[in-house]
Amino acid sequence: MADWTHFLQRDMWGAAKRPDGSWASNTGMVYRLDGSGVFDRGLFLIHNGESIHMYGPGRAAGVPIIAGLIMRDEIAAGRIEHKLAYCANMFSALQQFCHPPACWTDGRHHGGLPEGAVIQLDPGLDVSRLNLSRGGTIVARALQEYGAVDVDMGGGNALYGEGLWSQPGKTWAGLLPEDALTGLDIRHFRVLRIENVVPMGMRRTMEE
Repeated sequence: MADWTHFLQRDMWGAAKRPDGSWASNTGMVYRLDGSGVFDRGLFLIHNGESIHMYGPGRAAGVPIIAGLIMRDEIAAGRIEHKLAYCANMFSALQQFCHPPACWTDGRHHGGLPEGAVIQLDPGLDVSRLNLSRGGTIVARALQEYGAVDVDMGGGNALYGEGLWSQPGKTWAGLLPEDALTGLDIRHFRVLRIENVVPMGMRRTMEE
């Protein structure tokens, strides 16, 4: 939840209202919207092998949930002017590797990408020839211009978009369907140079 009066963002993952009207959340933290959005893992007093979720961040990479979201109003306006955020299920964090802007990781696979890695859609690809929807084309162009940051592990590969549950009357219908990027081929993507890899993060097994 964003507080634009005080420039504060409240991150929560798994928030739910209890029967008595109070709220509970799996995670919770407050940070400034006019800050860098890149956290120093030293601020969390976390130990190698632990989950950073227990220290506040809602993303396993230790980055703000709002960072990289596809916003409804951006699609309506026709342009996204920032990096996107994505999750994938192939990370190298069994060795516990992360890469800035990530300050942590929850991956579990050998040979994958460290959380924080940036992928980019080939800037030379003519996306107008891919039969994408208007919304899909807008996202594809952002992937070409800014790329996307790996921020979490998931059961598949997906970009993150804004949730509209608290905005009555607003909907994604007609703007960006879930399959908007099915016309993109993995061969059209590249991984940007990975430097300053940090060998720390959550310790997991392949079964977890």
